[in-house]
Amino acid sequence: MAPSPSARSAWQRVPMLLAAGLAGAVLLGGCGSAAPASKTAAGHGTHGAAAAVKLPTSTSLKGWTTGVGGKGAGPSIDATGGHPSGAALKLPGDDSYVWADTGKSMHTFSYDMKTQGLADFFFSSSRTGKGYLFRIDTRGKPNYTGFAQTYAWTAWDAPDAGLTTVPKNTWVHVVIDITKTDATAALTWQGGHAKLKMNGQKDTVYSPQGGGAPTGKIIPLAYKPRGTAFGFQGDGLGPTSYTWVANFK
Repeated sequence: MAPSPSARSAWQRVPMLLAAGLAGAVLLGGCGSAAPASKTAAGHGTHGAAAAVKLPTSTSLKGWTTGVGGKGAGPSIDATGGHPSGAALKLPGDDSYVWADTGKSMHTFSYDMKTQGLADFFFSSSRTGKGYLFRIDTRGKPNYTGFAQTYAWTAWDAPDAGLTTVPKNTWVHVVIDITKTDATAALTWQGGHAKLKMNGQKDTVYSPQGGGAPTGKIIPLAYKPRGTAFGFQGDGLGPTSYTWVANFK
């Protein structure tokens, strides 16, 4: 298996380029008020006015299928991450994960993530977790924030290109826009922002099927939907390395 952001008095408004290519802003910070997570998210971004999709929230485990790859506490809901909205989904780094199914491969997801190490968002995956992930990795080189392919909810490759500047223990706002032919991630955090496209990103292949060591093989990614499931994975740095997910839509 691949071994695979402090409170402020007000929200920080950070300009960013949204996935649809429109100038806009997101609210990002450590306290104050935040828009509550929504159970339904209308299609947006590059998709236009698509039908609403029923989503579980990041304030309850209801609607998620949960699991843990090792011996650990598994996913939970608590407020220890310090998100202004309060309760958030908490994932220990013991391969704890949650997943659900939109029934649609094209969709735009958004969420806030804070990790002590790294964590993954799975998308366009089968119900067994075979598909793709977008990883936030705060460990720096040679580890990357970027895209990779997955084999199961507890088995995956690792990005071999992307960002090395996403800060640890910092709330990062992420928008993942998934179209027929590509996936794009727009990230904003206090002091930084970035945008990554999946097609052409490099993937370090792990064997066997993401369950062992890197093979030395590096492949370019080309998006092709493998399913309509999505989820979050706390990755495998150990049960005391935590990730929080909030304001998931």
